[in-house]
Amino acid sequence: TLRLWDLTAGRCVCELKGHDSWVQGLAVDWDSKRAVSASDDFSLCLWDLSSGRQIGKMTGHTASVHCVAADWSTARALSGSYDRTLRLWDLERRELVRELRGHTARVQCVVVDWASMRGLSGSGDKSLHLWDVSTGKLVRKMKGHKATVTCVAADWSAERAVTGSLDATLRVWDLKSGCSTLVGSCGGAVQCLAADWAC
Repeated sequence: TLRLWDLTAGRCVCELKGHDSWVQGLAVDWDSKRAVSASDDFSLCLWDLSSGRQIGKMTGHTASVHCVAADWSTARALSGSYDRTLRLWDLERRELVRELRGHTARVQCVVVDWASMRGLSGSGDKSLHLWDVSTGKLVRKMKGHKATVTCVAADWSAERAVTGSLDATLRVWDLKSGCSTLVGSCGGAVQCLAADWAC
């Protein structure tokens, strides 16, 4: 399930039921009160947060869907799965637009610049992939981590990204050249990150 919380009151406002297994990823548009969730049940669910109703379900992945990014202005979402693929969805029609293939292991994380239709995905194959989401073409495969790439954040205007990995390191990437710089080693596996590119 998913739960919507009132942070001021500290209470659950509603529970969203529809998945048959663990929820692994979520993208939310607070203005329109919509959300799309990714689950171990191989599906994505579309939600109306005002009512708590499930308003759509998208299937097609053949393994756990671990991550999702959405563009609510154009009703598109890109999901990453343990079936080693990414899939671009039309959220209005609840239909698959295209499949992106190139990873040789599970897809763990994804981030998209919808204005330029470029995406980045991290995987269990230890690589970071740069995609042309509009065509599904793999633009660049970037290697440097020694274990699963678990998380990614991008500064698209400066053509750079930062990734975290189970190898306990952070790397900063030049998206034009595909080269990376080791930022530093952490005490253990890196599972999430956030970047302030203005600093």
